[in-house]
Parts: sequence; structure tokens; C-alpha cells
Amino acid sequence: MKKIIFIILLSIIPTAISAQAGFPRPLDEKPEGKKLELINTFIKETHYQARLKSFLSISLSAYSDQYSHDEAKKIYDQFNPDEFLKDNQAFYAMFKHLSLEDINKIINLYRSLEGGVSSVPMISDSLIGQLNDYAKRELKKLNK
Repeated sequence: MKKIIFIILLSIIPTAISAQAGFPRPLDEKPEGKKLELINTFIKETHYQARLKSFLSISLSAYSDQYSHDEAKKIYDQFNPDEFLKDNQAFYAMFKHLSLEDINKIINLYRSLEGGVSSVPMISDSLIGQLNDYAKRELKKLNK
């Protein structure tokens, strides 16, 4: 269990550091085969789309004094988590250094957690930054 948490942290740190330093995201290849299948299972088992929408909601709430609830709801409703994750290097970077066995252990850990969906999500600072940018950009589009 400690090893899995340590590996998750190690996979997130390089992404967060490069995002904070202003470096562009790496142009790594998207995982293929069994690893991609396991990542897709992770997305499904952890309700990752709902987690992304939850973080987007938090991002939108930061602008509640500038935009109406209806405007924020429109942005929230039009957000497509599958499209957001499709070729998102920041998301796939979290799995880059994990073995198939490690990903399976993470999936099983999420399955075993009581309350599953309310557990701590596996998300990087870079993904949160992208959601914040998305919220800001889409809200600005409404006022043009």
C-alpha cells in the first residue's frame, strides 16, 4: 500500500514541477495495449469523469462573483470529460512509470475503499490547472 502511494506521488511530481516551471507538456506517446486498457478501466472504476466535473465545478465557483450561476452551469454542462482526457499528456503522465501490476493494484485499492467515489482522486496539479484554464476561457467566450 505504501509502495503504491509512493509510486503515485513519484508519477505526479515531475508533471507538477514542469507545470510550475512553465515548461511545455512532454510530447510522450499515448499508452497502448494492455496498459491503455487498464487506464480505461481505472477511468471507469474510479468514476474519473465525475471527478473531473467536480474539479471543474470548483474552478467555476472561483468566478461566481463575475458570472451568473446559469453561465457557469452552461459551461459545466457542455464539458466533455472523455474529450478532455482523450490525448491529455498530463493525465497519461501519471501512469507513465507504473507497471501493469501497479495500475491493477491502484484499481483494486479504489474498489476496496468504502464509499469509493468519495475517496481521494488521483489527479495532478497540471490537470487542475487545465480545468482552471478551461473554466476561465469558456466563461470569457460567453461575454464576447
